[in-house]
Amino acid sequence: MRDYDRLPPELRAWLASALLPWRPRSALHMFDRVRARTQDTAHAIQEMDRIQNRLVGRDACQVWGESHPEARDPHDR
Repeated sequence: MRDYDRLPPELRAWLASALLPWRPRSALHMFDRVRARTQDTAHAIQEMDRIQNRLVGRDACQVWGESHPEARDPHDR
């Protein structure tokens, strides 16, 4: 819980409604990488959404098959 409490407020808010069970350190690592590239916290949060949606789509395809509405080809990036 201490790791979560140390996260930037924007990232804590994002994690509170995340679709996947992110570990605080993993989320922070990705958030920091994206924010360093864009220099924009709002854009970093949008990119986190995009990455998460891609992961959900990949998992939906693997679990429920290609006909699931959220399914995406696991090779799509």
